[in-house]
Amino acid sequence: MALEVAAALGVSEPVAWRLVHDAASLRSRHPVMWQAVQDLHLEVWQARRIVSACRELGLDGALEVDRKLSHHWDSGVGFSRIEKKARGYIVTADKALALKKAREARAEKYVRIRHNGDSTSMVFARIGTKSALHLEDSLGRLADHLIAEGAQDSLPFLRAVAMEMMATPYLPEGDGGEGSDDSRGGSRTGVFSSASPAPVLPLADVVVHISAEDLDPTTWAGRLAEVTTRGGDVGPVLVSQLADLLGHFRIRAIPVIDLNQDLSFDGYRIPTRMRMQMQIREDTSVFPQLESQIVDL
Repeated sequence: MALEVAAALGVSEPVAWRLVHDAASLRSRHPVMWQAVQDLHLEVWQARRIVSACRELGLDGALEVDRKLSHHWDSGVGFSRIEKKARGYIVTADKALALKKAREARAEKYVRIRHNGDSTSMVFARIGTKSALHLEDSLGRLADHLIAEGAQDSLPFLRAVAMEMMATPYLPEGDGGEGSDDSRGGSRTGVFSSASPAPVLPLADVVVHISAEDLDPTTWAGRLAEVTTRGGDVGPVLVSQLADLLGHFRIRAIPVIDLNQDLSFDGYRIPTRMRMQMQIREDTSVFPQLESQIVDL
């Protein structure tokens, strides 16, 4: 049947299978909602949203959710509120399943950071709701503090600044002077507790690309630098941006690496200098290229 549906609607076979599955589930597991669709009290996409949310419930649980939702379809209440109520009905329909899904979700927590290459980065995270609420409260408190100090920026911008303040290492007041000011000109007294020790600053390797033909230090500010931290490759930035970008990093000084130099080594373990030269010179893996050369020989 799915193939016929795919041909009739001009969709792919996987999409057709999902449509057929949702239609069959709607008719057999949610008879009241099926009738609401027939009576035009409910849009098809809305019904599919509920069906998808109930997919892991058994038949009794799905019928229970369908029954509890029955008086909502012609009540005039917006679908977003109905969908919110449906999530609660799904939890109570099978408490064991809800607890199991919560345990599985906690095991899938993560934080991912993607550098945009324009001195900003995207942070994606899945954390516990309790911790998320604490984070939200902390961001709100710091944003309120910035507003009290005279900040005029939008709230989303101030929350981003607040997260930057939380993520940037700082020294206790005793090490930086009583009520020492931060880079924004505002005192951190009352914002951060001085009881916590200063964290270890992260390490960053900076590779500045300078051609042999132009070694004038006065022009370095316009040069590009490749920055690599433990969090990954930040991407190309101007040398003039390094102070702001890496102001709270430990910088590892590396001797000048000539990418045109033909380094060689007879041992099994590649020396660090030779490895770094290859990694800086080659942006991608060279194994397929080397393999094709071997085949050609």
